[in-house]
Parts: sequence; C-alpha cells; structure tokens
Amino acid sequence: MFNSAIKNYELALSRDPHNPRRFIDLGNLWQEAFLQTRSPAVGEKAGFFYSDGVSRYPADAYLRAQYALLLQEIGDIPQAISEANRALQLDEANNLAGHTDQRLDEGVQETLKHLIEEGLK
Repeated sequence: MFNSAIKNYELALSRDPHNPRRFIDLGNLWQEAFLQTRSPAVGEKAGFFYSDGVSRYPADAYLRAQYALLLQEIGDIPQAISEANRALQLDEANNLAGHTDQRLDEGVQETLKHLIEEGLK
C-alpha cells in the first residue's frame, strides 16, 4: 500500500511540479514510514521532500513549522531550531500584517518555542 501511495503522489508531482503541497504530501508519507521504521534513510527522504516543498513556498509559516518538527524527529536539531525560528518569525510577520488566517495556532507556537529552548540546552 505504501509503494502504491508513493507512486500516486509521484505521478501527481510530475503533473504539478511547482506545487509545494505535492512535495509536502510526499514528505508526510515518508515521515509516517520513518515513524514506523526509524530508518535514517527514510527520515532523510522525508526531509528531502519537505525541504523541496518549503523552498517552493518559503513564506508559509505552517509548512516551516511542519518541517521543523520533522527535522526534530529525525534528529537534525540545529536545522530544526533554524526552521522553528523562521516559522515563528513568519508567524509574527503575519500577525503584524493582519493575516489572521495565516497564523500558527498557539499549540504549534508553543511546541516550536519548546523545541528551540530544549535544543539550545
């Protein structure tokens, strides 16, 4: 079933190669596989697709937050801290610009702040 899902998402990606969501969707699939296998190679694959998705929509605080949490899961704490900081900066910019529909919810904000605090210890 996993391989079939990957093939379907890769097909969707080939039809819409600039859509960041397709990359994030593939990253989610690989992340789920990582959570089950804890294989570093699988975690790297998830990170690759998340990174590509974020690079296609770098101003999306939520995508960056998701990426930060994945990086934490796969053990790349320095990069996770960097992405968490960037997500919080973008969230604050959205707040200042009045983009209430693009704000991170409080739970995500707190999780990112905790990730940063713990990672800097």
